[in-house]
Amino acid sequence: MSGIEAGLYEFVDRRTGEEIRLRLQRGASGSVVAVSADLGGGPAGIASFVSWSDIVESGSDIAFDAMLYPASGPAAPVRARIARAGADTITLSGDFGAGPIRAGLTRVGAALRRLTLVVDAIDGFDVPDDSLLGGSGGTDVASCLAKASIAVSPVPRLTVRPDPYGRTVHTPAELHELMTLWGKPPARAADPWWLNVLMGGRFDGRGYGDVSGVLYDVSTDEDAFPRQGVAVFLASKGIAEHAPGSENWKREILFTLVHEIGHGLNLPHAFDEGRDTALTWMNYPSRLGPDVFWKKFDHSFDERERHFLCHAPHADIAPGACAYAARRSDLLSGGRVGDAAFRHVPAPEDGDERARPRLEIGPLKPHYVFGEPVFLKVELVNEGTTSLRYAKAFDPSDGLLTVTIVKPHGEVRIVRSPFALCQDHRLRRLGPGQRVAFDGIFVAFDADGALFDEPGRYTLSARYAGVPGHVLTAPETRLRVLHPTRDEERVAILVWDKPLLMRAIGLRQPLIARDDWETYREAVTHRLPIDPGNTTPAFLIYTAALGWMKPHKPACAARGYEADLTKARAHLRKVHAAHLPSGVVRKKRRIARELRGD
Repeated sequence: MSGIEAGLYEFVDRRTGEEIRLRLQRGASGSVVAVSADLGGGPAGIASFVSWSDIVESGSDIAFDAMLYPASGPAAPVRARIARAGADTITLSGDFGAGPIRAGLTRVGAALRRLTLVVDAIDGFDVPDDSLLGGSGGTDVASCLAKASIAVSPVPRLTVRPDPYGRTVHTPAELHELMTLWGKPPARAADPWWLNVLMGGRFDGRGYGDVSGVLYDVSTDEDAFPRQGVAVFLASKGIAEHAPGSENWKREILFTLVHEIGHGLNLPHAFDEGRDTALTWMNYPSRLGPDVFWKKFDHSFDERERHFLCHAPHADIAPGACAYAARRSDLLSGGRVGDAAFRHVPAPEDGDERARPRLEIGPLKPHYVFGEPVFLKVELVNEGTTSLRYAKAFDPSDGLLTVTIVKPHGEVRIVRSPFALCQDHRLRRLGPGQRVAFDGIFVAFDADGALFDEPGRYTLSARYAGVPGHVLTAPETRLRVLHPTRDEERVAILVWDKPLLMRAIGLRQPLIARDDWETYREAVTHRLPIDPGNTTPAFLIYTAALGWMKPHKPACAARGYEADLTKARAHLRKVHAAHLPSGVVRKKRRIARELRGD
């Protein structure tokens, strides 16, 4: 053997900012099983290489073939060598795309990765003590991540912050405010990798009490980064059904924390890759049955996940480096937001095989003005002779529906929500000949920006994995975006040039970007030509009404706004619901009932 110890080795040039972090892993027999490294950090970005085969150890050297993932451009094979230089030092040599290099690295520890966690909890809820985060000797977050060779440094501590809202539930808009305010890297992080973990009460949105956690894309402008915020809901059903302080209560919180942190490190659900019975943090205990799962679970990620956590390229795993599931390597394939292609669906019950589910998707109208909000309708039809089970989860953020859009010049976009919900979907029954529909899929823009930003014909398709035993594909459908007038183009660009405004509209809370919202509203009112077929003015009034239906206080502001159903109703009365979601009419009726006291 070469005498080179397993662990993390580093080279840092303080003057240029160039860094090399090399990870060497040995198996139970002592032989080298994998070598990986991240190189760069300067203006050229960070490249990575990964090797897990053709590793030859002889004398004081380790030679290996690796796959290089440059900061930009395609992956390419490389050959490299490590030589022992001292007790804790090695020399790395090879050509990694920018010419031959030879660098001395020093061993800094046995753990292959380092991560900083910033953990905040909203006051007013039963929260776990710091021992659940680190220091309890095996049943805490830090110990569980250490089993995957991730050192949490420093040991995380819980910061309880005053509740700026005074409510036990939190809307996506409130999560946005809190994570934008609190989700900042610490001043002296041991490593550039960090995640903000927010503990709150209950999710106020689709799924409600069934949502135990959320991976939140905290990016608000081009210079901010995705996948650095996760939330855990302490009043969710799976946690709140246990007595605070009990072992089962702590177990559920720990599981949700590590599960969401796994998503923050770009791990998909195990069942997204067909590993439906895997005993891992990234599965749902209900998939195996809670009693079976907890009896066999050893508080660790499975082998496939551990390999990814230890050796995935920086661009695939580092918080902030890429969107969730946007991976360049093939170490893992699943987890694309709403991508039913990788989801292993449950087996059908007896009788379900006689059900014939059919999926359809389409726009609410065939033609749209440039910049007009686009909504889609998805419909599930049972054409069989017996009832079928299905999950009422027809929005991409629910994780069961993929919406793919092909733009006029061939660019393919998969609709990506700014947050992904972790929830156990309850199954409902759909009788023979019955249908269920949802027409509120907002696709004018998503977490990556505008989707319909050029005139021409768009092709839409969808897949849905909410029917046990089936992955349904909807027939392609089309819509056309008309060529704009100058004023229509200028109004559209007002939104597309403001990522925070797009986020505010997507979350239906204009106060997130109040000044930009007012500018946009004025432009729509005064610049757009009068066109009864353009739903943009009605949509803005509808969005303002939704904003008044929920209290909202910017987390950094001295005062907030209470919900005002009277103002919401006044806005909704002005809305012509044609070509807008049917939820507009339902909300009108709901507000009328609440104001009457029904």
